[in-house]
Amino acid sequence: MRKRNPIQRVFTPREVERLGDSVRMKNGNYGEIDGKFIVFLETGSIRPIDSVYQEIRTVRNGNGQVIAKRVGRWSKNLWAIEGAYPQLRKKKYMVIH
Repeated sequence: MRKRNPIQRVFTPREVERLGDSVRMKNGNYGEIDGKFIVFLETGSIRPIDSVYQEIRTVRNGNGQVIAKRVGRWSKNLWAIEGAYPQLRKKKYMVIH
C-alpha cells in the first residue's frame, strides 16, 4: 500500500471532532471520538479534544485510514494527510428551458 504524505494544512481540533473517529496518543493509548470528547478505551476516562490536542499522535476516520498525524515528536500541529477531506464532486445540472 502506498504511503500517503502530509499536505501543507493544519488539522484543527474542530476537524478532529468532525472528521475523526479514533485517535492514538503519544503515550500509546487509544481513544474513540464522541462529539467534543475523547473516550479512552483502556481507562474509560473522558477528556475534551481541546485539552488533549497536543498529545494526539494520529487521527483515523471511520474506515480506519489515517487522516492526520503529527510529523515529529515535538511538532505542535497535526497535519492533514492526502485524502483526509471528503472529495467534492461536481454536480451535473440539467438546464430546463
